[in-house]
This record gives sequence, C-alpha cells and structure tokens, in this order.
Amino acid sequence: MVHQHNLLVITINGGGLFIDTVYLLLFLIYSARKQRIKVLLILLDEIVFAGVLSALCCSIAIVGNIMMYAAPLSVMKLVIMTKSVEYIPFLNTRFRYHRNWKSKRSQLVKKKLVEERRSA
Repeated sequence: MVHQHNLLVITINGGGLFIDTVYLLLFLIYSARKQRIKVLLILLDEIVFAGVLSALCCSIAIVGNIMMYAAPLSVMKLVIMTKSVEYIPFLNTRFRYHRNWKSKRSQLVKKKLVEERRSA
C-alpha cells in the first residue's frame, strides 16, 4: 500500500532510475554514432512529450480550479439580487466548507486537551 513516508517505494524507484541512467550512459558511450544519435533523438522526443503533457495537465487543472470557485460566485449575484438563499446548492456548500469546519473543530479539541493537561 502506498502512503506518505513510504521509504520502500522511493528506494525501489530511485534504484531503478539509477540503473536505467547507468545503462543509458554506457550505451551512449560504447554505441556507434548512428545509434547514439537515434537514442538521443528518442530521448529528446520523450522530454518534449513529457513537457507538453505536463503543460496540458496543468492547464486542465487551472481551468477546473477556476470553475470550482467561479460557479458559486456566479450564484452569489443571483442571491444578492433576489435576497434569497434558495439558489445556493446545498451539497456544494456543504462539501466545500466541511474541511474548514473539521480543521477548526480539531483545533478546538487540541486547545481543550492542552488546557486540561495544564490544569492537571
């Protein structure tokens, strides 16, 4: 199971990266010029593809983030104009602010525990 602070996964992936890098360097050192150029072009293609894919994924994430915060704001105009909260989607509001409420509650519980320990 992969979770935070999983040293085994990091070690295995780091070792694989090291072995692959050594293999590639040895191949580039001892291969013929034509093969070396071919491998370097493939490596360059992979780097360009990874960059384009990364930019595309980041752009999609940015658009999704903007939509997530713009949708409730567009409803707020209607709420202010009608002076009624019936247009606010309950589930959207509930799940969006549940995390903040949960963290504030945990802070209050921690504060209470610290005060109890000090008084004991």
